[in-house]
Amino acid sequence: MSTDVFDLPVSAFWKYDDGDDVLRPVAETDEAVQTVGEVPTFKRGETLYWDSFDSGKIQNYQYLTEQSGAFNLDAKLCLEVHVPCGSHGIIMSSATEPCAFNKIDIESLRLLKALVTEAMTAVKREERLAERTEELNQQNDRLEQFADVVAHDLRNPLSVATGFLEIAEETGDADHFEKVASAHDRIERLIDDLLTLARGEATIEDAEEVSLESIATKAWGYVDTDEATLTLTDEVPTVTGDSGRLTQLLENIFRNAIEHGGPDVTVTVGRLNEDNGFYVEDTGSGIPQEKRDEVFQHGVTSSQGGTGFGLSIVADIAEAHGWTVLLTNGTDGGAQFKFKFK
Repeated sequence: MSTDVFDLPVSAFWKYDDGDDVLRPVAETDEAVQTVGEVPTFKRGETLYWDSFDSGKIQNYQYLTEQSGAFNLDAKLCLEVHVPCGSHGIIMSSATEPCAFNKIDIESLRLLKALVTEAMTAVKREERLAERTEELNQQNDRLEQFADVVAHDLRNPLSVATGFLEIAEETGDADHFEKVASAHDRIERLIDDLLTLARGEATIEDAEEVSLESIATKAWGYVDTDEATLTLTDEVPTVTGDSGRLTQLLENIFRNAIEHGGPDVTVTVGRLNEDNGFYVEDTGSGIPQEKRDEVFQHGVTSSQGGTGFGLSIVADIAEAHGWTVLLTNGTDGGAQFKFKFK
């Protein structure tokens, strides 16, 4: 310790832990250990150290045995000088002889206070810099994920718009332009939703009662469904959530079912038997048990040309709603996604 340089052999330093609101020992001279033993952590209000720390001023206790709240009087310490170091902690230096500290010793403690305070400030500065660096790294990761999500989710309505535009050009039927306009509206809503995700808004702020049947039908229209079939049971529930995000969730599940289950796959949406959620299942080949956890991770895909973001988006949206999602076998052996309300 620096106290050796200043000839302050019986000294210790407690760091203030603002999380637990305690004074926690971090350094103690060998002679202090021999004199008073290992010093403990002090909760707020315990011992004179707290009075001195809260005062922010150097306190010189010449007659320690007469002070209420003095620590370890069995050590026969005659005096202590307490030196608060701002919000960082407190230095204690003591002696077993009365009037052992002179003006030079007190000035040495003032200098030690300045050194310790500057050192602790530098440490906190480095910690904040490290935290900021970590935050920037996380933001960069989120931006990369956002870019992948944008490319992934916008592909659905763009494909739909392109397809109906080609049909309209071939047939001359202007009714198909309504489908193109609808797809463009969907793109605009997706951009708003994706910007929300990019800002890190991981919760649903304006939840409302939403017809899952209506959302499923709308989401099905945004996917290139080929010869696939959507089946809605008689008990498709109404849920509380964000209609745009839920449409995005179902789009990704539907597209995953078609990509992996084939062009004639059947997808069913219904209420869970325990009546605390809903399920979406398909008649495809299912997902192996050992891969069911990893498919919800960003970038994981088992199909050539896949982005690996479809089901991770599903998991993110479910979490934003406060739901849990479980992947199991479907009734006909395909994949079943169970969404349970908490």
